[in-house]
Amino acid sequence: MVFRGSTIVVARVRKSGFTLVELLVVIAIIAVLIGLLLPAVQSARESARRVACSNNVKQISMAVLNYAATNASGGDNKLPFAGYHDDGKGRNLITQSNGANLNGLAWHSSVSWIVQVLPFFEESPLYDAWVAATNNFVGTDPVSWRDFQTVTASMSNLHNDVRLKMLYCPSYTGTLMIDGTPVAGMGGSNTAVSGTPPDKTSRTGLSCYRANFGRGTGGEMLGTDGEGAFRWKNRHGFADIRDGISNSVLLIENAFGVAWAAGFPNLTTARDNNNIVGINKPALKFRGDIPNIGITSEHPGGAIVSLVDGSTHFLNYTSLSDTVWINLMHVKDGTGVSLP
Repeated sequence: MVFRGSTIVVARVRKSGFTLVELLVVIAIIAVLIGLLLPAVQSARESARRVACSNNVKQISMAVLNYAATNASGGDNKLPFAGYHDDGKGRNLITQSNGANLNGLAWHSSVSWIVQVLPFFEESPLYDAWVAATNNFVGTDPVSWRDFQTVTASMSNLHNDVRLKMLYCPSYTGTLMIDGTPVAGMGGSNTAVSGTPPDKTSRTGLSCYRANFGRGTGGEMLGTDGEGAFRWKNRHGFADIRDGISNSVLLIENAFGVAWAAGFPNLTTARDNNNIVGINKPALKFRGDIPNIGITSEHPGGAIVSLVDGSTHFLNYTSLSDTVWINLMHVKDGTGVSLP
């Protein structure tokens, strides 16, 4: 307000700030920028998760190879058993006269290859606990397949309550669906392969990484045993891998997390019971014991594998043919194919 003589002049002062239209324009611009940046941020996060996953596979593979070097015999490094139950004489129970029972084993009949290599990724106390609980993997009866379930059922500190970070893919959620089907969405009486996989918050300690059990022949464990890097009857040595350690798969990422201590579920094959090749396909199983066989992951477009030489690789589904995948999973079929 200004006085000019007897006249009062009122000065209008413009208030600073945004009009409603200006504010809406700014909000719209910010929304567009977020829309442009969000995919890039998500892509960067996924790239970081994939690198971390590859590092997990690398570290686990090194543990497996250190086990092989420590357990060398006859001048040859020996990989872990596909599953193990001591017969009381330091041999795997399957090597004895009841070997045909391999086709009828249940998951609790043996410990996984992961249990066998625990000391080689700084989990010696956990391994020692398993040794003590199972009488050095003999159990209560050296000729009983099912006694491990009785021995360890109440000891969740051995498996259920133990979540080993290295065994989880950082992208794992347990909710993956492929073409609208959960990765383990098949029915059947075997609850280990029915329904959707456990999510990442599951109390049971899980693993996202499987051992190569072979191409999968005729839906039979006995027919398949010996095809992959991991064998049940006898431990494979490097000399047994005739296709070459740089042409043979060791570990495979899988989108169905399984209890890490269980024998059969921690394996995988290239084909299911009906010879369908498992490259990013849901709900395929081998017999009733191995859920969601093949190669799957929650990474876009592919999954991580390692070879017996310890190298890790991201395999793109679109460049991986059925024939190449089967040959990579059969470590001594004479093909010796290279990665695509």
